[in-house]
This record gives sequence, C-alpha cells and structure tokens, in this order.
Amino acid sequence: MRGRLGQAHESLEVFKEQQAGVFTRAQARKLGFTVKGVRQRVDSGQWSTFAGALVTGPVSVNPPLALAWAAVLNGGAGAVLTGPLAMRLWKLEVSRIDPIVIVPKARHVPVTVGRTLRSPIAPEHVTHLAGLPIASPERAIIDTLMRLKYHQAVKILDRSLQLKYLTAARLRFWTFQMQRRTGVVQLRFLAERASEDAHSEAEHKAVRLFRRHGLTRFRVNYALLDVRGEVIAVIDIAFREQLVAVEIDGQAFHSDTESFQRDRARQNDLVRRGWRVLRFTWEDIVKRPDSVVAQVRNALGRPA
Repeated sequence: MRGRLGQAHESLEVFKEQQAGVFTRAQARKLGFTVKGVRQRVDSGQWSTFAGALVTGPVSVNPPLALAWAAVLNGGAGAVLTGPLAMRLWKLEVSRIDPIVIVPKARHVPVTVGRTLRSPIAPEHVTHLAGLPIASPERAIIDTLMRLKYHQAVKILDRSLQLKYLTAARLRFWTFQMQRRTGVVQLRFLAERASEDAHSEAEHKAVRLFRRHGLTRFRVNYALLDVRGEVIAVIDIAFREQLVAVEIDGQAFHSDTESFQRDRARQNDLVRRGWRVLRFTWEDIVKRPDSVVAQVRNALGRPA
C-alpha cells in the first residue's frame, strides 16, 4: 500500500510540474488517492483549494498560469483558455485577468472560476503555451473585446491595432463570425471605429475645440446601454445631462450605402430616446469652428 501511495505522490509531482502546480480531485483519484484521502489532505491543510482546483503548499510561482490551468482543468477535455487571462499570458497589456474557457457546445460545466463559453473554436485558433490549451492572440483579443465594458474595450482595441495583433479587416471578419453571440453589437461598433481613421482625427479636433471654449462636461465614445446592459449606440461626444449627442463625420465618413443607412437608423433611435443630435463634418470643425461651438452652446441651453 505504501509503495502504491508513494508512486501516487511521484505521479502527482509530475502533474504539478506540467500544470503550474495545479491539479484536480479527479486527477488525484486517478493516480490512486482515495476520495477519503483527498478530503483528509484538504481538511488538514496539506492540500489547498485554488480556483476550483487543488495545490500542495504555496501556489505556483506564476499565479496567472496557475489560474489558467485551474480554469482549463475545470472545463474538462477540449477546454481552451481565451479572454483577458489568455491575453496576459500572451504578454498583451490588460488590467483584468478574468479567465474565460471555451468548452464543447454540448457540455454543461459548472462555473467555478471565471466564465465558460459553449461555442466552437476553429483548430487554427487553438495552440498550446507551456502545454496549456490556449486561444491564439487574435481570438483571445476578440473574446475580450466582446465582454469588457466599452471604454475598456476601446483601449485594448487601440493598443492591439497599434501593435498589429489585429487589423480593421480582421475585426470585420470576426464581426461576421460572431453573429448572434453576446457582445457582437459592441464588436460591430469597435469594427466601425477601427476603420474610420479620418473620423477619429476629426473627433480629436472637435474635443480639443470644445475644451478650448470651456465645454468640458462631456464623454467621448459614450456607450448608451439598454436595460439589459447591451450597447444601443456609441455616441462620438455625449453631453449626458442635457441629452445632446454630437456626431462627427470624418473626411470620408460612411461612404457606402449600408453604413449610411445604419448611421441614420442609429440617429433616429437616439432621437426617439430623447436625445438631440448635432452632426458636424471635418470641414465644419476645421473651417467653421465658431459656428460649431455656437450650435453646441445653443443646444445645451447656454448663451453663445
């Protein structure tokens, strides 16, 4: 008996080394530890629980990797890490490290840590990092963008584009791929933002213009949410207290018919919800700044 138990301990050390110090109760039992033996070790403090899994002694010297292994092990066979924690392991800047695990669609997995997604993932978007099944950097970024708050997602998007982990074209591809999934509306707004460089520059000029004239109580790229927390629209510059939305059209803004129609539908929706919408072009901001400021002041109920 002692020999078998000694072998079990040796095999457990192999598991720990391969999995950043983390293992599951099922793995321990498979190695020869009894249910009672596992429980006694946990109760005595010899083993500790960690993110739904087990560790012996201190947590691994790499806590994010240990957390990732715990989340994937809880997901079972075929589970793949994605989202903010996967981004962190790929050395991409992200403040949160929430683990998101993709599991086979038919499987129901109790959520013990982070979140599980029952959705398919193409083999080309799955790889391994130190043995850990993990989504490619691009897929990890997409899953993160779909689930963070809009202002947080914008920061990650801008950084990902700057570092060329993502392109505007690939973002449009993913918007199509993720149809009817939670967060795809936000992804669509982000895709529009990524493809409108001229629009962004016009927006920056408008922000500087307003601040220079003392108009400061506004939010840039303000995400208007419905009662379920879903994004209804993203307003370029929103004066929330007065329900005034300022939309900036870039030099080549929405030149195609589909984008034009979608933009007008969004404006009508804002009006139905009580917002007053002002639209300005690049030419307005650059050549007629005084007129722009006067119109905004008038909409806000301030003297010109």
